Amino acid sequence: MATWHTRGDKRRINKGLVLTVEPFLSRGGHWATEGDDGWALYCEPRAPVVQYEHTVVATDRGAIVVTLPG
Repeated sequence: MATWHTRGDKRRINKGLVLTVEPFLSRGGHWATEGDDGWALYCEPRAPVVQYEHTVVATDRGAIVVTLPG
């Protein structure tokens, strides 16, 4: 299950950190529920959904999005 931001959280994005940004957009769903496989997400109520991910590396000169084409 996802862990959400907690008030007072002091974590920072530092040089060398690699993270993934995974937007999950739904046209009509109100909630996202994790599937039994611990991986898939489903929206409730059922609606069209799109999900994509980018891998990002933090550097001294800014973020490098390694999954951008070209």
